Amino acid sequence: MTDGWRELYDLEYPRLLRALLAIGGDPDAAEDAAQEAFVKAHKQGLATLDRPGAWLLVVGTRELLRPESEALPAPHCDPTSPPSKS
Repeated sequence: MTDGWRELYDLEYPRLLRALLAIGGDPDAAEDAAQEAFVKAHKQGLATLDRPGAWLLVVGTRELLRPESEALPAPHCDPTSPPSKS
């Protein structure tokens, strides 16, 4: 990890996690959203982020509040059909 990323992580991750926990109330979901925000920041590139802390908060909040149906596609399941025999 480069010094810029280490510095950003050390400074912003605890703040981001606290904010997301306050918004959502679920520690696991807050941690997942914070991690996903940092992954997206890394893909975006540190040099392109004018206000990285604010950017992380916006992206993390969107991740946290994104409907679960958008997060991971679930396998098709028809509740009216009988279970398959394996």
